[in-house]
Amino acid sequence: MLIADRNSLVAQQIDSVTINYAQQKVISWPAQVGVVPAQAECFQHRSEVDSLEAAVTGGGTAVLCQVLSGTGGVGKTQLAAHYARRQQVAGGVDLLVWVSATGRDAVLSAYGQAAAKVTGADGAAPEQAADEFLVWLGTTDRRWLIVLDDLADPGDMAGLWPPHRPAGQTVVTTRRRDSALESGREMIEVGLFTPEEAFSYLTATLAARAQGQDPEQLRGLAEDLGHLPLALAQAAAYMVDRGLDCAAYRRRFTDRRRRLADNLPESGSLPDQQRATVATTWSLSVELADQLAPVGLARPMLQLCSLLDAHGIPKTALTSAPALSYLSAFRTRRVPGARPPLGAASGDEPAGGAAGRDEAAAVDEVDADDALWCLYRLNLIGNRPEPGSHVRVHGLIQRATRDQLPPDSLDGTVRAAADALCAAWPARSALPAATNSQEAFRANADALHAHAAERLWALDAHTVLTRSATSLGTAGLTASAAAAFKELAVAAAQHLGPGHEDTVQILRWSANWQSRSGDFVGAIETTEGILADQLRRRDGDHPDTLSTRSDLAELLGQSGDREGAVAVLEELAADLTRLTGEDDPAVTRTRRRIAHWMQIHSGDHPAEIAALEAVLAEQVARFGPEDPETFATRGAIAELRGQSGDREGAIAGLESLLADQVRARGEDHNDVTVTRRRIAHWRPAGDLREAIATLEDVLARQLKAWGPGERTLATRAALADRRGQAGDRAGAIADLQEILADQVARLGEKHPQVMATRRHLAHWQQSGDSAARIATLEGIIADQRATLGAEHAKTIATRGELADLRGLSGDIAGAIEAFEAILSDQRETAGPLHKKVVSTCRRLANWWARSGDHAAAVAVLEELLADQERALGVGHPKTIATRTSIADARGFGGDVDGAIAAFEAIRLEHREGPLHPTVITTCRRIAYWRSRKGDVSGAISVLQELLVRQRREGGPRHPKALATGRDVVYWRRQLGYFRSDSGPVQEAAATPAPGRFVLRWRAADGTLETMEGFSDAAAARQAGEWARRGGKTDVEVVEEGGPSG
Repeated sequence: MLIADRNSLVAQQIDSVTINYAQQKVISWPAQVGVVPAQAECFQHRSEVDSLEAAVTGGGTAVLCQVLSGTGGVGKTQLAAHYARRQQVAGGVDLLVWVSATGRDAVLSAYGQAAAKVTGADGAAPEQAADEFLVWLGTTDRRWLIVLDDLADPGDMAGLWPPHRPAGQTVVTTRRRDSALESGREMIEVGLFTPEEAFSYLTATLAARAQGQDPEQLRGLAEDLGHLPLALAQAAAYMVDRGLDCAAYRRRFTDRRRRLADNLPESGSLPDQQRATVATTWSLSVELADQLAPVGLARPMLQLCSLLDAHGIPKTALTSAPALSYLSAFRTRRVPGARPPLGAASGDEPAGGAAGRDEAAAVDEVDADDALWCLYRLNLIGNRPEPGSHVRVHGLIQRATRDQLPPDSLDGTVRAAADALCAAWPARSALPAATNSQEAFRANADALHAHAAERLWALDAHTVLTRSATSLGTAGLTASAAAAFKELAVAAAQHLGPGHEDTVQILRWSANWQSRSGDFVGAIETTEGILADQLRRRDGDHPDTLSTRSDLAELLGQSGDREGAVAVLEELAADLTRLTGEDDPAVTRTRRRIAHWMQIHSGDHPAEIAALEAVLAEQVARFGPEDPETFATRGAIAELRGQSGDREGAIAGLESLLADQVRARGEDHNDVTVTRRRIAHWRPAGDLREAIATLEDVLARQLKAWGPGERTLATRAALADRRGQAGDRAGAIADLQEILADQVARLGEKHPQVMATRRHLAHWQQSGDSAARIATLEGIIADQRATLGAEHAKTIATRGELADLRGLSGDIAGAIEAFEAILSDQRETAGPLHKKVVSTCRRLANWWARSGDHAAAVAVLEELLADQERALGVGHPKTIATRTSIADARGFGGDVDGAIAAFEAIRLEHREGPLHPTVITTCRRIAYWRSRKGDVSGAISVLQELLVRQRREGGPRHPKALATGRDVVYWRRQLGYFRSDSGPVQEAAATPAPGRFVLRWRAADGTLETMEGFSDAAAARQAGEWARRGGKTDVEVVEEGGPSG
């Protein structure tokens, strides 16, 4: 090899790398080239220093070049300087070269200085001196450390990287993280201070200047500044220079009217010999990123990011169509041959004489993706922008970028960011990732609103505002959705005016979510306010006004004001008929709703069913059998059949509806799922296994379609109750606890659904602990009174359950007092004939009878009977049911003959056939009371006569005839129990069996009901079987004063 020195004074053939210099220079070791930055005041030891030393002292695996990579202001230079000084102090290096590597010329200059120092080379020829220095580094036995500080472009180091030598080490600090830096080097990511490091730094820095501060304020300031070391140092200097305490500085810093630069020291007052403020420290990085391909897109992409959530911006939004359209305005291309713009001077033409003009060039998703990678390479975003990722940007980078946005372009940037969020907003999904994505989009919408609220309301309410609030509700957070829409309504009135169509629509959505969160009073007030404003501004026949009236009627009905709902709907129906004619679908729908609210809560199930069947016939004729409204009416009719006791009819109607819905709408439609759940609800207790299987299938379909959100809660609750009824009490408790936690998180502690779940949980969890259940129910009632009112149906239901529980735990007087208060409230709000009033009368009579005061029980029922006979007539089913209860009460009070006479009178008056439920019930009660008198043969005679008539009318295999036949067999068996060797039946009956057997069950509305006076367990169990056939649940037989039957 032939080597010549740079002065051409020596030439020599060598076989080994040996250099002879023209002039040997005497050097004093250790040596240093360049100025190592002074250590910052209150320097914090950080884990990155340990990582750097570990990389160097890694034994045989040591890497001799470490790259400290991080965004501007994280302290990379300080870490490198600290490490260099420690190596010098420890005697670990003979030569330390500190290079400010902001460009290739700067590196060559530093290398030239180093070459002149160690070789005597002439620094006037930088390239030659750099080569000579690199050769020296590669051949010397001296220990050296080269620090390349703030490397701006890895390309600047082409041919200038220090060689890999056991005695040498290179440390690089850079904002870049290009793959070119990783080859043969170890990347050490330098992040922000940890919260404790930031707190310690601020505490020490301010204490050094006798500035004691509130520790909580210091922690808050560290959080405000994003734990960025450079920002912490400059904020501390600003506070000291202006005599501010931490709280005062934070008020200035969070004031959005102030720019970031307004809260930082002037350039001449920066601490620790810093050369740039936080506000400008990223300018070079942005410029470099903008020069990378695709040229010109990194800066506008960062501008979009600056308006969104620093903790994670969905990449799908940044690559959506609105984002691409926004970026396209910043990418231009020359159109050859085109004329210059009208009015342009001839000198405006490009050099070379080719006519042309610049126009925006389309940007596609690949370009947008590349722009994000450019930002990543310059550490302007915090994570790799891979598919499906959420891009993180430091908050101060965002603020500095927003401050530099030209005012005339801010509106366009805000609109582009808002449109991008809306375009990419995900639909609801069963996948947990989709739920997290919804939360991320809401956080971004909130951030955008915080940064640019005025511009989102500039002309109208941008869709992103309501999209964010709606997503809270669809995620099950109904209370949060109601609160969000309430805030939006106030803002809309301020920005757009109370009569603006967007303001009205937001108010309607607010009322919707208020009602769904259980705040019916608030929802009605909101809707009445909308209506009043509409009537002031336009006539009552305007479509918007009609729609609001319809909304008001629905809210009144849901709140329990059935009469108010009907009144509004009847006026609405009359106006719609006048405006559109009888055959308009809106008229038919309104009539169905009138029938619904007139009948659904009246308790007169036959009338309810008849009214809805009339509506159904009209709907089928006008809209067809598969219209959604037709399906809804069929479902309502089936529900009413179930509530009237006709479970078979309810199930048959729902199964027929299900088949039609599946054919018309598909397996996974929400209405199909609801119908399946309703079928499971109406299956009798004996079909628990099938009901559970149905509900499990429904739940699986819901989870697949929607995920574990609000729409699955009803199914999960029904499944838990069915599991408990099937004997799996632990499973029911576990399920309900999980449901309750979800509901509280989504709906809040006071939501009616939450309180209902607490009731169910208390039932299964505290079934053997009456005191605990009483305490739980008292707490629920207090919450219900506060949120729903004492007269609300849900509050009344819980009050009734508590009253029953008091009675069953021995406080019969307390139960009577509670039911009397409930009855008074119900009669005042619902009227004397409401089905809930009737139920309460019977429950009150039951507890009077349990107390031994049968006369009081009869008095309660007779008062109810008088109202019913006056309003409904003597032969009405409800009237007969009350007469039956009175007859039973007389019998349990000791007047068995009076009970038998009363039932005989009902049998004579009732002319329906032997298969009618009233006839069957009356005959069974006659048989029962004859047996209680001791006349078992008379009981058998009554049932035998009924059986003959049933077989004649329905055939020997008719289900009701078979049931009566089983009753006859039962009483024939009982005949042997009443007979004895000492005398006839009446004599045996005079000595009753020990104990008194009571039958208990849970009615469809969840209340506990009882029947007393069974002289033996077998009779009570037989009655219990009848109760189960009638759909009762939790049926049990208890012997008062003795063991369970």
